[in-house]
Amino acid sequence: MKDLYSKGNLLLHKDTIYKDVVIIGNGPSGISLSYMLAGHWPYWSPEKAQKHPDELLRARLNYYDAQKSLVEHDLFSLADGLEGRSTNPVSLLLDSLQHPCADLGMDLPPMVEYRHHPEKEIDHLVLGRGPPGGSWHRMDPNLRTLSLAAWMSLPGLPFADWESRHPPVEAAGGDEPVTSEPMPSVCARCNSEQTKRAKRTGQKVALSSSSKCSKCHRSGTDGNNNTSGAGNNGMTGQQQHGDGGSVVAMLDERTGKVNVQLLCPPRRNLSLKRQVSKEVETRALISRVAQYYASYVAEMGLERYFMNETIVTTVVPLDGKCETVLPERFRNGRWIVAG
Repeated sequence: MKDLYSKGNLLLHKDTIYKDVVIIGNGPSGISLSYMLAGHWPYWSPEKAQKHPDELLRARLNYYDAQKSLVEHDLFSLADGLEGRSTNPVSLLLDSLQHPCADLGMDLPPMVEYRHHPEKEIDHLVLGRGPPGGSWHRMDPNLRTLSLAAWMSLPGLPFADWESRHPPVEAAGGDEPVTSEPMPSVCARCNSEQTKRAKRTGQKVALSSSSKCSKCHRSGTDGNNNTSGAGNNGMTGQQQHGDGGSVVAMLDERTGKVNVQLLCPPRRNLSLKRQVSKEVETRALISRVAQYYASYVAEMGLERYFMNETIVTTVVPLDGKCETVLPERFRNGRWIVAG
């Protein structure tokens, strides 16, 4: 405020520009509004409207002229009686046409289409702190949306169509199981003892089973990194399980039975392509939604309307006193947005 007003006079920066509309926030709502201000007007399809589950809305749509856009009709009259999660009747109307009865779990095609009218374009500007998509870029990218993935769609480009053209790029080696480092054949204590004996004799000498520690004795390896077939304690052999677990067969000399023991649990195959439930498949990853919103602005040609990486600090209404000191090109303005 102090930067704009000085001794009762209005001070404007030399780089001040005039826009018919300024949208603060480049989230999904700001992106959708920018798409409509760019000249894309919504129309409902009479053929599809006949299949709408809401009989009252269907009757009202039949009464109005479908050749005119929704913005040219009385929206409050069309939205009368609609129910949903929003208290804004216009939002309820657009949701009812874009995602009919989605709150009831019904998956119906949208009944509204957008037509481009270049002569209807309104000069506007969208301001946002980060890239297009707003807070979606600051959420945990590994989480999934609570709402259905189809509800993330913006006008003119369904989310499913965008995903089919932009498949996710998996990390290299993502389908390979995660493996652990190989265990040493002998521990440090036995290795040190073996080194001392090699220095004294001048050649590599394997440790006997009585000289090895209990850890190396159970592993069934000698000083030459060889797996013994049968130890003094009746160990018959050790093999690697198919999932990565170590299985040891122990022979009981008294009974003659072979006891199988699992030394370590098998490693799990941590693959990106996991089996997920149907409920999870119908939800979208936060990272994919954020990418979709940023890509939507570029694909729809809306980049010229966006000013990202900006922070709005002041929004000042213009009164009659300020209009007398404003330049001619700013006389029709109603607000000053500074940042």
